[in-house]
Amino acid sequence: MRIISAIPGILRSRVPGADPWLNGPQEVRFPARGVEVPYGQPLRLKDADAVVVLKRYGPAGIEEIPEEARDGEIADYLVRAKRRRYAHLSRVINQYRMEQATRQAAGVGVAMPTEHHRKILAELRGLKAEILADDPVLQEELLVLKDQIVPDDPLAEELEQFGIPKEAAPLVPGVKAGGAIEL
Repeated sequence: MRIISAIPGILRSRVPGADPWLNGPQEVRFPARGVEVPYGQPLRLKDADAVVVLKRYGPAGIEEIPEEARDGEIADYLVRAKRRRYAHLSRVINQYRMEQATRQAAGVGVAMPTEHHRKILAELRGLKAEILADDPVLQEELLVLKDQIVPDDPLAEELEQFGIPKEAAPLVPGVKAGGAIEL
């Protein structure tokens, strides 16, 4: 079975070792092996290994390439893997937004995005540009991220990139944008 990855860098995955070996009353088990899946290059794996990789990392941006697919069609499967990666990253960012909305509803302060969230947002924007360059018809299909608004507060600016309005988390509680004091 062949697979192709839209996950940046080299993905390292563990797959089962060889089948257990029986020698009379003794059973020998072999440790798991590692498989490296490069970005954008088709990789042929044993069916059992490919199933493990697809189950574990498929939703994050790995696509199966059918055996009857020709070399010219591989680019189409890479585009499908990129779309899958985009959907996965969008789910992660939306999960962050939902957590912040829940925190706001509970009256708890908004948690600033972590470095992990910042990297995901940057990858999401780059991936969106790649997908649009490959297929401009998809522009309407892609989820729309908010355009960047430049507020007065640098922390609010970062939160706005993640879809959290600046009114939800003022830098100083009780102070509106522009410095007006809320009584």
